[in-house]
Amino acid sequence: MRSNIVSGGLALFAAGVLIAGWAGRVDAQDRGGVADQAREQAKAAEPAIPADVELRRDVVYGKGGEVELKLDIYRPRPLPERPMPVIVYIHGGGWKSGTKDRSADKLVPLVERGYCGVSIDYRLTPSGVQFPEPLYDCKCAIRFLRANAGELHLDADRIGVWGHSAGGHLAALLGTTAHVKEFEGSGGWPGFSSRVQAVVAQAAPIEFASLLAETKTIEEAEPAIRALLGGQSSGTGSASTTFPGPKTSCISRSSGSRSHSCRATSSIPAR
Repeated sequence: MRSNIVSGGLALFAAGVLIAGWAGRVDAQDRGGVADQAREQAKAAEPAIPADVELRRDVVYGKGGEVELKLDIYRPRPLPERPMPVIVYIHGGGWKSGTKDRSADKLVPLVERGYCGVSIDYRLTPSGVQFPEPLYDCKCAIRFLRANAGELHLDADRIGVWGHSAGGHLAALLGTTAHVKEFEGSGGWPGFSSRVQAVVAQAAPIEFASLLAETKTIEEAEPAIRALLGGQSSGTGSASTTFPGPKTSCISRSSGSRSHSCRATSSIPAR
């Protein structure tokens, strides 16, 4: 793996996450309109794009089921002589909210240093998806960029990912599952690799047992994790939750001490 392309103030994190909860549920018939309104508000709140940065919005990179998956591409203007390394930003939001449209403040400073910046949308749990479907989408975005590297003037051998919170969780998985065919999905560009060369997993939920035990917002964290992985509470007095995922089962338990365990069994090969 090549050296980390992410320069400047970025650093590799493996930390806990504070998952923001949304109160109430939106009726399925109205959810699309609410999402569209939120997206327009996010675009309006974005800072102005400098003249030396080119922005391509809403580029379709694949399909998640029947849903078109979109990303935004930020490039220097004019383009550098050599193909650019790429930084892909994955937004957070507890796997249930968030948008690619609030990424300019993160990516523009990097684009002005010669990188191509990409922000992606992925399917969220209110639409009914569960793990690993959001990961499928992220991997499809990497394959799209590699497949179109020539047209976009990108260095296909230097693609890094940066994610925050739930996005950090997905970024970490991008960095550790390139060898797992079951996590590729079928969104498009199957002849190209989803491997990345650098990962910044910022405030990422890595060990769900510790997250459930230690977070002060456990009432919000557990529903967010359950929506992603499926499962149900044990009904006992302790904080114990079983999360059966595709080909994976994980039991998360906590006690009054700071000693926690998470045991997982999986039929997915390690190599």
